[in-house]
Amino acid sequence: MRPSEWMLHLSLAVIVVGACVTWLFADRGQIVLGAGESTDSFVTSDGRLLSLPAAVQLDSFVIDMYPGMAAPRDFVSHVTLAGESRRVTVNDVVEFDGYRFHQAAYRQGNVSVIGVSHDPWGMTLVYAGFILFAVAGLWMLVDPRGRFRRMLKSLMMLAALSFPLSSFSAVSGVSEDNARSQSTRQVLYNGRVAPLSTVAHDFAGKVTGSCHPGGTSPERLMLSLMLYPGDWTDVPFIKIGNERLARELGVDGTHVSLNQLADSAGNYRLRSLMGRDATLDNAILSLDERVELVVRLQAGQLFTAVPDGVRRLSPFEVGAEQFYTRFPLSLIYMITAFVAAAVVLATVRRGRLSPAVATGVALTVGVVLYALRWLISGTVPMTDGSEAMLTMSLLLVAGAFIASLRRARVMASAAVTAGAFAALVAHLGLREPAMTPLMPVLRSPWLSIHVLLVMMSYSILFVTAIISLVALLLPRTRRRLARVSIVLLYPAVILLGLGIATGSVWANIAWGRYWAWDPKETWALITFLVYAVPFHRRLLPLSRPVRFHVYLLVAILTVVMTYWGVNYLPSLHSYS
Repeated sequence: MRPSEWMLHLSLAVIVVGACVTWLFADRGQIVLGAGESTDSFVTSDGRLLSLPAAVQLDSFVIDMYPGMAAPRDFVSHVTLAGESRRVTVNDVVEFDGYRFHQAAYRQGNVSVIGVSHDPWGMTLVYAGFILFAVAGLWMLVDPRGRFRRMLKSLMMLAALSFPLSSFSAVSGVSEDNARSQSTRQVLYNGRVAPLSTVAHDFAGKVTGSCHPGGTSPERLMLSLMLYPGDWTDVPFIKIGNERLARELGVDGTHVSLNQLADSAGNYRLRSLMGRDATLDNAILSLDERVELVVRLQAGQLFTAVPDGVRRLSPFEVGAEQFYTRFPLSLIYMITAFVAAAVVLATVRRGRLSPAVATGVALTVGVVLYALRWLISGTVPMTDGSEAMLTMSLLLVAGAFIASLRRARVMASAAVTAGAFAALVAHLGLREPAMTPLMPVLRSPWLSIHVLLVMMSYSILFVTAIISLVALLLPRTRRRLARVSIVLLYPAVILLGLGIATGSVWANIAWGRYWAWDPKETWALITFLVYAVPFHRRLLPLSRPVRFHVYLLVAILTVVMTYWGVNYLPSLHSYS
């Protein structure tokens, strides 16, 4: 066993020992303080009252709102600790004498709930294990005498896969010219400054299911609903999204009007339909969300004028955002990714340059889409499931492009095929925008690092699954493709381990503990352990290529469970 492999196993042992120390000796609890109140003790999770190393006084508690909105951007407790003023926020932990204070919650009356944890030895050991793991993992990848580099060298010699509404022209509203002239107007929307066209695009896509409903522009639809609300009550422009719900409402079609949602007494009909079963309830909640957006728009609450002192967008930023909203870049990217997959698959045994060109075009479109989302939001596009899938797709297509240049066609075809399907999932999520600002817990620099590492790992693991499927269909390739997969597993498992480590650091800052046996955390660990097994296949019945490829095909189910399945379980990661 190489020194890097010894260090990797040592790092895992240190992490386990640290976790045991935390379990045996750590104390965790909270203090509840109103403004001006102080305490020198905290209540643990099992009801014990323990002393603090110094008194803590809450000077004030503030909910930091997004500009012009009632949505919280952060929760801030201004405290005096040991005679010094400190600031405790969701993603900013205060440390003192081995104790860590984090913003846990709040109660009515500006009462702050501050989490307290005392785990100096366990946390130190675990973090040391994380650092050892990172060093050992990098060492394994660059060690010229290591198994990964030796297998990689041998592989380098191989040449390795219409909107249903009628036109709105008869309905009173602003003209297209007037609507177009307002499109560049800057407003405050979801806590940021944006062109009016962005608000209109999001509104039309969410409420009607189309960015150009009935052949009209989204700006004209939104402004007409604002200025002439009475003329739109009988127009079926709100998407229902569920056939059964449409039947319950007595609607022939896919859209409903505001008047059709009220009974003869003026009562809201959706309220009486709730509680029958979960499937119908979910459809009702989705429709109710669309109705609420219409109500907020007509009440002047969907967006506001830009306050004084808030930076306005430059002409370039406005133009970039309008370009993004007017062109279906996610759809174009998905199509080019599938075209690239078809080209690579069709030329897998030929020495043409077309696979590199096709994957290069798809990669270019994906990079433009990704860059625009980053520019517009001001944050790395990794804040929700759709953006995470977009990141995964981009990484896969980039890998396919590199593999195409090196004529590793089987690897390229596997990567670009997985990337195309990831682009499809991303497009399905991105086409219906989330019209809410970012949660405070997601406003952390650790988010981008954690998600990027995990998505890179998942991308590679999906490639190994596709390679295994190809190997099982083509018996002559099984042994060679098994070597390809084991080489890919090295960076995949190391990246997943680093993703779990950075996620633990993030959790420790946000929730005051680096591990909570949350379903997402637990299944990420299970996935890590499952994919660590093939590295010890000489000790297990995985030495035969068929068994190895079958194992990888089954193992991908742990990734599916970790990424999608656990979202249906009660979880701290319910925002994922």
